[in-house]
Amino acid sequence: MVSEIDDSFCPLCQQKNSCSVQAAKANVGCWCMKTEVPAELLTKVSAQLQGKSCICLACIEKFREQQVKK
Repeated sequence: MVSEIDDSFCPLCQQKNSCSVQAAKANVGCWCMKTEVPAELLTKVSAQLQGKSCICLACIEKFREQQVKK
């Protein structure tokens, strides 16, 4: 049995990622297309979900804050 991946959820925290990439195809745009996601954070996404679902802005900001504190 194959389960479908719901790309509206962050692959890290499983909260809504507020991605509107589908709307972006209609030239509306999405925050995720304008935000640089640190490569180190991307490595934390499971292989099954890589490239399938956006990391949410909250997780990106939390990661950046943790990097500043190091």
